[in-house]
Amino acid sequence: MSHALDSPTPEELRVLLSTLCSTGLWKLGSCYDDLRDRRPFDTAHYNPTYFNSSGAICVARGLTDKASAAALETAGIQHLKFKLRVGVNAKSSDDVPHDGYSSSRPGALYIVPVQPRFTTQQHFWHEHKTYYMMMKGGASLMEQRRKAGLPAHKPHKPHKPHKPHTPSTADGRKHDGGKQPKRKVYMHDEDFVSLLIDCGIPLDQLDLAFVHTSCTNFNKLLDNFWKVPEVALKLSRLCGGKHISDAKFKRVKPIFLRAREKSKSTQGTLDSFFSAAPRK
Repeated sequence: MSHALDSPTPEELRVLLSTLCSTGLWKLGSCYDDLRDRRPFDTAHYNPTYFNSSGAICVARGLTDKASAAALETAGIQHLKFKLRVGVNAKSSDDVPHDGYSSSRPGALYIVPVQPRFTTQQHFWHEHKTYYMMMKGGASLMEQRRKAGLPAHKPHKPHKPHKPHTPSTADGRKHDGGKQPKRKVYMHDEDFVSLLIDCGIPLDQLDLAFVHTSCTNFNKLLDNFWKVPEVALKLSRLCGGKHISDAKFKRVKPIFLRAREKSKSTQGTLDSFFSAAPRK
């Protein structure tokens, strides 16, 4: 079945197809080179009702680059379909990935002739039924619906609205949800530090938490203050959950330390000012 060119250019393939496909209708396909003696004869892809697989011809082999293989197959399909007007591929470009092609297992292109009773592309496309549709009854059902004056496909049923979700606790009891921490809070780190300082947690305890290199002690501090309602309300605006990640802790730590240093410096200046001011 071979007139195969070794890694041809698109133009070389077009010349070969013009020579081989001067009569009849043809379909172009692709496969691994080691399957070229089997794939064109597979009735699942080329049903004998529509294709004469015994006349299949390999036209290209040794395709190792997926991009070049896709471009070559597209060039062949379009040349047969639009230039020679003998191609019956449903699509006008290659839509099969060729990621597995390599020098150790190259790809190939082949053409399969259509049964001679089909004389034009339109004739073939009008009557053709793929093997899958015939097995599933899809084509015959569409024809029955058309003959009955109905659309080929049943209209989609309208979607039913979803039932409202009722949250539940871990042990299955229902609850009304209450005020839960947000799943995600998008906030600049500087804003996070500013709101953290004003949330109600004593600053000396925050200072001790930020002495450490990881978020463990900081999160333990948060655990304690989540239990304080007025502080917890402000924390819920800061954190998507009960804790912050180690990565976030490392980002906000230097910002917090700078803010505290600036605050202490400002306070020290004010203290010096008032201590130096003459008393009346």
